Amino acid sequence: MPTHHAFGLFYLHEARSVPINLLDVAAFAQIKDLSAQVTIKQRYQLPKTVTLNHPVEASYTFPIPARAAVSSFVLVKQDGTRVIGVVQEKEEAKSTYNKAKSEGKLASLMVQDTPDVFTVSVGNILAGETVTVELVYSTELTEDEETDSVRFHLPAHVGARYGASPVSAPAASSVSTDSSFFIFSASIESYSPISKISSPSHT
Repeated sequence: MPTHHAFGLFYLHEARSVPINLLDVAAFAQIKDLSAQVTIKQRYQLPKTVTLNHPVEASYTFPIPARAAVSSFVLVKQDGTRVIGVVQEKEEAKSTYNKAKSEGKLASLMVQDTPDVFTVSVGNILAGETVTVELVYSTELTEDEETDSVRFHLPAHVGARYGASPVSAPAASSVSTDSSFFIFSASIESYSPISKISSPSHT
């Protein structure tokens, strides 16, 4: 049976995953021939109404294309503090994360669940605090020989307010109704002439 995931930022309360409000999403793709580097920024806010008397430890799960490789992960606190991801052996990474969390610092620990799903443990988020997730990954593009075209795909959950997976999981709510909730931009370079750029899913 396939594993299903709920995507977004959640914290555990009374054995139940509670989604944290997603404020907005910005995605930028730098496309060059048959590859792309994608930068995604997402702002989340833990409501002030959360009445826990301690910071929450949240988990952030996100989808990327199966052939993609994550090259950068940064967690930015409301005061501008940046928690930058580094590669460590699994046990060393857990030890570093637990030490930072016990010292009251904002910390994150990223692991790969499956080839296309990553999970990051994010410690010590306070009620009312806003955090920004900045993720960069590189991916190969799909070439369609029949139409002589190249296709770039952005995971649907990124632009769908980071809600539930295909099964009924809690959706991350959004406190923004502004049309700028999701912004996408791209730069495209190609050695061959570009005859047309189109989007079959959006107009």
